[in-house]
Amino acid sequence: MNATRRVAACAVAIAVAVVGCGSGSIHGRSAADSSGVVAPPSASASIFDPSAGTATALAGDHWSQLPAAPIAHREAGVIAWTGTHLLVWGGASSYRSDATLYADGASYDPATKEWMTLPPAPISARTQMGWVWTGSSLVVFGGYGSVDSNGNVAALADGAIYTPSTNSWRKLPAGPLSPRFNPQLVWTGHEVLVIGGDPDNESADGPGYAAGEAAYDPSLNRWRSLPAMPRTAGHEVRHLRAIATDRGIHVGQMWQHITTDGDTTTLDAGVDFVVYDPAHDTWTTRETSAATLDDQPPGLDGVTVAGDELLVLPGQGWHSDESMRPPAIDQHGYRLDLATGAWTVMPAGPIDNTDPLGVWTGSALLEYTGTVASSLDGGPTTGAGESAVWDSATDAWTALPTAPGAQFGDTAVWAGDRLLEWGLSGLQFGP
Repeated sequence: MNATRRVAACAVAIAVAVVGCGSGSIHGRSAADSSGVVAPPSASASIFDPSAGTATALAGDHWSQLPAAPIAHREAGVIAWTGTHLLVWGGASSYRSDATLYADGASYDPATKEWMTLPPAPISARTQMGWVWTGSSLVVFGGYGSVDSNGNVAALADGAIYTPSTNSWRKLPAGPLSPRFNPQLVWTGHEVLVIGGDPDNESADGPGYAAGEAAYDPSLNRWRSLPAMPRTAGHEVRHLRAIATDRGIHVGQMWQHITTDGDTTTLDAGVDFVVYDPAHDTWTTRETSAATLDDQPPGLDGVTVAGDELLVLPGQGWHSDESMRPPAIDQHGYRLDLATGAWTVMPAGPIDNTDPLGVWTGSALLEYTGTVASSLDGGPTTGAGESAVWDSATDAWTALPTAPGAQFGDTAVWAGDRLLEWGLSGLQFGP
């Protein structure tokens, strides 16, 4: 089903749709965000209590501060869960052009409530890099290492891999990819896929993402290029969101198409889905459908896998011309049935209009208010720290306690029995 929402205007007409073309986060969020939403650990993880992630259990939990870390607080850094430890690395003191960039990291053990400094990494300080946990190692790639007063960044094309069992890093070999920040990294069980990201300078009339996809095999320590990703003719892809599912790697292509007729400009924008099959090294397109245009999201900034569904958080970013951004009111989340390709809306939650971040616990979606705006000097302006949980069994929301301090970073992880957040401050929500 290809659908288009269009509002005619004297100077500008806007159309927003989520469409499929036969088949299937992140601008403004961190890359693990590489999502804003993080999936739960596997059942084999050392810390994993399925009952702790239910909406009923979460309703009885509380917020508390983490112990002080041995490294400075920061934004847009790596935050990953190994099954027993929280790993943080890199990032920036702020989003200003004169921000301090970091190349240090630390590991936190919630069982002992102790931090440990990571050894020095073999790559330079950076922020807005991509990362993924493979089950035994943390792979970091890309990002940018500097930004000038005009906002132009120096994107990077290198990376490193950290292995907790040996407490050591090694630099990745040179790969076939161009420099990029905010790349999408996903783990297939055998290879790390690097997809999309933002190039040094986004062209006003060309793709707004770094083209070219590749796979890195940690066991062989080598790269290979992926076959070309299909795109829909006439859809200028601005950003990509890659999500690992049991039905392949779903990639959402956020696109725009601008046409001008006299003094009227028309913008069509939406999301196409394509799916990569790691077993056969092939791409296919994936049709999606919705009962109405309002039943499908305008973007994929915050998205996670929940069984055989994708859940998309409210407050999605706009990935086209800023002068044509539509109003964001009456926010809510969305669900995509991966078996049928059908979109439906989630019921409105108590903090949907605050641009929440969230984690999937295995049976519930735990949302919380993070950094929602920037002050005039470039520093963070945080929300009130509200939180809420959506119960997948009852399709109902429950408001949760307010977090102390409200100095949230960019993302968090579900650590088996609690949410762990570290960035501008350090918090946990759990027993």
